[in-house]
Formats: sequence, structure tokens, C-alpha cells
Amino acid sequence: MHAQGSSALAKESPELLVGWRVSVYWPDEAEGSDGWYTGQVTEYAAPGAAGAESDSSGKHKVVYDDGSSEFLDLVTEQYRLTYKVGAPQLRPPPGLAARPDPPRDASSFRATPFALLCSPTTEHALPSVRV
Repeated sequence: MHAQGSSALAKESPELLVGWRVSVYWPDEAEGSDGWYTGQVTEYAAPGAAGAESDSSGKHKVVYDDGSSEFLDLVTEQYRLTYKVGAPQLRPPPGLAARPDPPRDASSFRATPFALLCSPTTEHALPSVRV
């Protein structure tokens, strides 16, 4: 299943496309094939970012399955989103501190042994509750 690429997404939140598998349409090579070439968006060169070359500024780097790569302006290109690569990074919501891990030492737990809970004798039986 493919979702049509959105120029609005590429324009408003371009960093969200990093990590997506995409199919890019090359109209000049459509004759004899379907013209769609598959690759992955590996980075976004934000305009004015340090180290961004002027010809890649504001563009996404697509690494194609054949090993070639290029920077594309996905606002103007015709592309399809295939799927997002990688597991999402789960983080607690802002303002909610992460809970600490529970203790690993069994001696810190107070529990009634299972055998005592299941014992039919009256001295170890749990009290009955009347409703």
C-alpha cells in the first residue's frame, strides 16, 4: 500500500519524512518502465544549517535501492510514501518524569508463600469475607 506524498508535509514538517521508504517518480524514464524508483529518505538539509551545501539546502537526501543517491525538493517532486523504517522512540509525555525501574533484589519484596495461601489447614487459611 502506498500513500501519495504530500507537498504540504514536505513543506511544513520536512524532518518527519526522514526514515520513510519512498518511491520517486522520474517522468523522463517512465517509457519502458513505470517510472517509479524506490529508496529511503536518510536526511534533511535544513536551509541555513551548518554544513549544508547550497545545492542541497532545503532538500531531502534519497538513497535509492540501486545505491545511488540525490538531494530532492520533495515539495515539488512526485513521490509516494511506502512505510516508515525503524521502531519509534517511546518517551514519556512532556512534564511526566519517567518512573524508576522496580528493585531487582527479591529480598525487598514481602509476599506470602504460595504454599501457605493454598493450604487447607485452618491455621494458614485466609480469613473468609462475608458480603
